[in-house]
Amino acid sequence: MNLDRDKIATPQLTVSALAREQLNLMLIHDVTLQEKAIRIEIAGKGCDGFTFDIGFTRPKVDDFLLEIPMDDAESGPIFVAMSPFTAFYLPEFTLDYRQGHLPEEEGFTIQSPALKNYQGKFWQADEKLVPPSAVKKSDKKK
Repeated sequence: MNLDRDKIATPQLTVSALAREQLNLMLIHDVTLQEKAIRIEIAGKGCDGFTFDIGFTRPKVDDFLLEIPMDDAESGPIFVAMSPFTAFYLPEFTLDYRQGHLPEEEGFTIQSPALKNYQGKFWQADEKLVPPSAVKKSDKKK
């Protein structure tokens, strides 16, 4: 889907203290993360709403980049990279980190009040809940 990025607002990001601490530790101890951003992408959709993939990658040209200032001045800021598609569905969100005793209980998580709008099957009937498509000039009616 080709989206009109200009019609999508830049998401508002909050980072929990635990997520900031974890990112700081990762940046200090993993040199392979230099010049990379933490990417948040929609991975799928179920009845409970969207699922997300979260990992490190180089930003793409059309990404929204959200800066997270880091406590360690030497490591500099880190950025969250999101495609316009993901940014549309996460207009405001919190990046958190959970810790558990099992590997599947640990990792970054996303919380957003907007996600409740996308639960179930029929949310796409509301045009306000569907991202704006870019219309090519050749597609416009004269």
